[in-house]
Amino acid sequence: MIQSFTVYQLLIPAFSLLMIGRAYSKWQHKQRTLREFITVAVVWGLLSAFSLYPDYFLERISFLTGIKNGVYAIIFFMLIVLVYAVLMLLMKIEHLERDITDVVRKDALEKLKNSGR
Repeated sequence: MIQSFTVYQLLIPAFSLLMIGRAYSKWQHKQRTLREFITVAVVWGLLSAFSLYPDYFLERISFLTGIKNGVYAIIFFMLIVLVYAVLMLLMKIEHLERDITDVVRKDALEKLKNSGR
């Protein structure tokens, strides 16, 4: 049986591959940690799978959570997007904290070095 795909079922996986590729590139250039890369890959992979096989996932979600209406599924999807946004913000905060720690360490070492003269 050949399955016909809608436009969003083709665009979301394509966009997901781009986002996973971007995350991989940032990980390769040491701009992201492995944990961040895996998180991004899992989130976008799940969104792709959900977009390709919405009936399958809605059936499973319906069984697990009791969601029976398509409107509730959209709400669920939006919650996923919001969770992704929060994850991205947390990653940015982690990078800022790491940068601040590096600056403070360098400054402290410089002050220690200058006070020893």
